[in-house]
Amino acid sequence: MYSTLEINSHKKMTAEQILEEIEYPLESLERFLHLMTKMRLDGKVEEKEFTSLINTIHYQVLQISKAVNVK
Repeated sequence: MYSTLEINSHKKMTAEQILEEIEYPLESLERFLHLMTKMRLDGKVEEKEFTSLINTIHYQVLQISKAVNVK
């Protein structure tokens, strides 16, 4: 299992295919962000952990954006 979800996209995809391709990654990000808003951190988050978290979110958002903007 990967920590991020790969999105397969290509120029000949229909809008419906693109939506199907990004459906699960979007749901996963929504659940993650919802969890983060509910979560109470009792300990300090280290810089490396925070950077890893931000990089993972950034990568996933870029993958979704790439799939949606295929031309």
